[in-house]
Amino acid sequence: MPLFDAYIMTDWSGGSRRRKNRRDAIWFAYGGIEDDSPQTESPPSRSEAVELIRSLMLEQPGSGWPILVLSSRSCLPAYSSASTGPFETGWAGEASWLRNHISIVHAEFYPSVREPKPDPIKDRGQVHAMWEWARDLDRQDQLWYEFARPVDIDPGSKEDIAVQLTEG
Repeated sequence: MPLFDAYIMTDWSGGSRRRKNRRDAIWFAYGGIEDDSPQTESPPSRSEAVELIRSLMLEQPGSGWPILVLSSRSCLPAYSSASTGPFETGWAGEASWLRNHISIVHAEFYPSVREPKPDPIKDRGQVHAMWEWARDLDRQDQLWYEFARPVDIDPGSKEDIAVQLTEG
């Protein structure tokens, strides 16, 4: 059974001035697990981006958990039902590792870890690719593995503790 009902992928690579719908701008890809393709948005400012994230999170159905993936936790709207992985969620040890009261999971990713979808705007292609990656893994009940402790990090090691304390 999938963990999440919806996914919001973001790339905060915008510069210091207002811009949208072009490269080096803020980009979002969002949609539900049943969607074939995500919708994409490019808000002109960080404050407008945060408002869009907030509205998207409030739209999600309460039966599952959306995942919100950001490059910086400081940009996140605060909700009591939100946790940051693995900082607040702990490492996933099984598919049902999330506590019942958690309805939003925030995690960090680097857009360049996936090959972007072909798109004239690379940033939009990157968030689209990340959205499809998360949705496809979750449909196969495999996404939770991405929240598990990496195999090369020993439980309780200094590196394990450092990751859990600083990756939020």
